[in-house]
Amino acid sequence: MKRFVSALGLFFFLLVMSVAPVYTASAQNFTKKTPLAQGPLKQVNKYFSTQTTTYSDGAVLRRDIISGPPKPPPGYELERSSVALPDSDKMMATRTLTVPAYDWVFGCSSVSGAMIAGYYDRNGFPNMYTGPTNGGVMPLDNSSWGTWSDGVDTYPNLPLAASHNGVDGRATRGSIDDYWVSYGSGASDPYVTGSWTQHTWNDAIGDYMKTSQSAYGNADGSTTFYNYVSSSAQLTCNDMVSYDIHTLDGTYGRKLFYEARGHTVTTCYSQQTDNTIAGGFSFAQYKAEIDAGRPVMLNLEGHTVVGVGYDDVGDTVYIHDTWDYSNHTMTWGSSYSGMQLLSVSIVNLQGEIPMPMVENDFNSDGQPDILWRHTTTGQNNVWYMNGINYISTGRIPSVTDTAWAIAGTADFNSDGQPDILWRHTTTGQNNIWYMNGVSYVSTGRIPSVTDTAWTIAGIADFNSDGQPDILWRHTTTGQNNVWYMNGVNLVGTGRIPSVIDTAWTIAGTADFNSDGNPDILWRHKTTGQNNVWYMNGVNYVGTGRIPSVAYTGWSLAAIADFNSDGKPDILWRYKTTGQNNVWYMNGINYVSTGRIPSVTDTAWTIAAP
Repeated sequence: MKRFVSALGLFFFLLVMSVAPVYTASAQNFTKKTPLAQGPLKQVNKYFSTQTTTYSDGAVLRRDIISGPPKPPPGYELERSSVALPDSDKMMATRTLTVPAYDWVFGCSSVSGAMIAGYYDRNGFPNMYTGPTNGGVMPLDNSSWGTWSDGVDTYPNLPLAASHNGVDGRATRGSIDDYWVSYGSGASDPYVTGSWTQHTWNDAIGDYMKTSQSAYGNADGSTTFYNYVSSSAQLTCNDMVSYDIHTLDGTYGRKLFYEARGHTVTTCYSQQTDNTIAGGFSFAQYKAEIDAGRPVMLNLEGHTVVGVGYDDVGDTVYIHDTWDYSNHTMTWGSSYSGMQLLSVSIVNLQGEIPMPMVENDFNSDGQPDILWRHTTTGQNNVWYMNGINYISTGRIPSVTDTAWAIAGTADFNSDGQPDILWRHTTTGQNNIWYMNGVSYVSTGRIPSVTDTAWTIAGIADFNSDGQPDILWRHTTTGQNNVWYMNGVNLVGTGRIPSVIDTAWTIAGTADFNSDGNPDILWRHKTTGQNNVWYMNGVNYVGTGRIPSVAYTGWSLAAIADFNSDGKPDILWRYKTTGQNNVWYMNGINYVSTGRIPSVTDTAWTIAAP
């Protein structure tokens, strides 16, 4: 979506650029540098303008004005073909982060800023998103909100990037209401023509980044970023204050937003990349940010994208480009959609970013462990594992009522520890044991399901809200439902297509095609067939075939990544001999077999992972 600002408004903005902003450098106890000479404003392309200023200390700063297009420029469809993110390699050749992907709504820079803030909101830095949608957890895309139209085109909403009256319960005008008019209409923003008072802004990162129109003279929802031209040094946020440019800079605006959300900023700077100046921000530095769990804002000649991962092969950068919900790639130092990489915007927060928890890891060593239950005595043990190698045993309190069955494990209270989900096969009660390693802490109650033909078939996050959900299968009717959960609270139900042949059993869930969505693994207990349903939430997408195992004495006991290659592997148990094998998998492709020690007492059943 392109937006129009009157020539008079833009001229007025250029005039007031020399006026000291409200927050002056002297007020921040920095020595103010005086601008001596300013070059002309140059329009490099339709979406990018630049201007240089020389200061009294001899430094030359460049002002980059980015007003990226709302839709991909034509002619770059092949370059933009979506890719599946690779799983992070243990040897560090690749690393990817699960970062939200949002579609363009109010400037590419503010949408990119919302992606990064949304990532932090989902990973230990609360209150970035303060709205009610998705249980208060920032979603992975902006399909959760309705669309809106400017009378010409229809666009999504993204309240973390741009506030909008009526969205997330807002009852007053937001940035979209104040500043948006159809491109080519000849009209100025209602903020100007209607003599409106600027909306109260405290909820959208776009306001802090000054991504608006007439209020700040920004055409097309643009954002300004400053960089040194005369050196490859980082232009820190303190430097921005001393040059009195901070109130207009997008990087500094990100800092203000994080601080307004109660977080401490430890690092804040903009820097040219090493393809534009020797000694600039390098691919090695980019990888270090990703390895530390921090997405990177990348500025191009006319667009802003978010770096979410890398592959050492070909200096590949995985990005979200603000034009869809897919993953894309570019080569470090090159161009994307015809726009050259220029600089980075780095704003880091105080506090450790938690790395993704390994499922069923009871001793926090980064390896999946095996939870056993004895169906006669009620004993419960954990095998601590190193890959397929047994290390030692941990004891969990026994439950002598063997009608209580372990349905699976997941972190239901977001403390980084796997908890245990129980179902009573007679009464239909469902409880969660909150755990600290193998130590029982307390019990949480989940609504009962008295129809015991409903069995818990899996636990996974089907709506991408960061909370484990519960997959149910009815063993008589073949119905399949998902309970969307917020901890122990049921918040909604999703329907998955029924499979009326009840010889098909659900063996578990895992992401077999690396698209970020949990898929469903099926086994036919008569024929020995094994299939994967590729899923998008609760929507069936397609089927993958895994080699059959005709000996139906072999049961699919669990799914976990036993060789740390980022791919789910399959744990088998033979119910007669007590043998235990792991199939190492590459997606749905069998690679090889690993042997786990046998347990000949077949009353011991594998309950998780």
